[in-house]
Amino acid sequence: MNRINIILWLVSLCPLSLLAQAKSTLQAGVSTGYYNNVFRAPDIFVNGEGDTLFSEDIQGSSWFTEATIDWAYRYKWNKQQLGLDLSGTGQIFPTQSDLNLYVLDLEQSYSKSLSKKWSLYQAFSYKANQRSGADNNQELVAAPLAYQQAYGMAGLKRKFSKAFYTKFEIEALRKTYQPGETSSLRYTALAGRLYGRYKWLAADQVEYTEASLKYQRRSYLRESYPSEEAFEFDEELFEEDLFDETLFSESAFRMQYLTGSLATKIIATEAFYFKPFIDATRRQGDRATLQYFQYRPGISLKFSQRKSAFYLKGSYASRSYKSLVPAGSSEQVQYKYLRLSTYWEQAIKKDLFLKLSVAHVQRFSNFDIASSRQFRPYDSSWVKLGLRWKP
Repeated sequence: MNRINIILWLVSLCPLSLLAQAKSTLQAGVSTGYYNNVFRAPDIFVNGEGDTLFSEDIQGSSWFTEATIDWAYRYKWNKQQLGLDLSGTGQIFPTQSDLNLYVLDLEQSYSKSLSKKWSLYQAFSYKANQRSGADNNQELVAAPLAYQQAYGMAGLKRKFSKAFYTKFEIEALRKTYQPGETSSLRYTALAGRLYGRYKWLAADQVEYTEASLKYQRRSYLRESYPSEEAFEFDEELFEEDLFDETLFSESAFRMQYLTGSLATKIIATEAFYFKPFIDATRRQGDRATLQYFQYRPGISLKFSQRKSAFYLKGSYASRSYKSLVPAGSSEQVQYKYLRLSTYWEQAIKKDLFLKLSVAHVQRFSNFDIASSRQFRPYDSSWVKLGLRWKP
């Protein structure tokens, strides 16, 4: 008995780190594929000089090779968990080097259980994206594809029962785009989110009902400055242009149904946006608003076995703006989005997998004036085949 007491006493004196649980994983992949319309540009564009540019001139489409690496670390102790994730991606386009993409993504997370019903958590992430060109999918401005982004979030979770819990989260984001020759663009956002989830079990199936309410405040800041020669001539030419602070609220209702290895997900409604938005057409002398309503049904299918897995996702969105009328048009902008993606993976060795992925996104728009890059219809897709290694 004395020996048992001594052992228990020695265990109680062990440092916390000796009783903690740590786990790390590493995986890497290589693939090759084809990307159609990297810049999400329309098929035809007429520039300010009256020249007609076609898809091969403005969309950016080519074969590419890709390499990825992902490292994850989890450390658990005393009802707490710390997570670190580091990933890097490189896409090389041999025939069009201006399409090359380099991404660095760092994420940190922490959670702590305060009691049986309460817990808190936080997360921080940093992302650097390097690629030439601009994304024509933006409503406000054709923002550069190269940027640095910092994101922080803190939340509190309340568990009412095994089937129902709620979360309250506060988010902050800052995105700095790569400066151009005469201007730079920054984006900041603050948000609060209330989230609830109800889960019930049946024979061989789990069903969820999710609902969330989100309030977000965001702003764009564009700094316009002259060339070095002009700045040396007149230092007062420097100017800051605050687009406008934006207020809007978002609500979403989501339902998910799972059964066995087959899963489907239906997003009943995604978002309602309110309040006047940004003065996006100040140069035209009119006040624009990005207030819109969107409905987005979607489905997600998953099938997996011991050595293979197959995923299929699809969604259709209909978006109607209330009073966004671009220059040269007399109608409010209306979009319809079709998104499809599929992923297949097959084990060929214990730690080596063959993978194939395909994705397609298409936007339909009632605005299609050839002299504009924005608000117009486009379609973009990619396919890639490669190997994933996970020891």
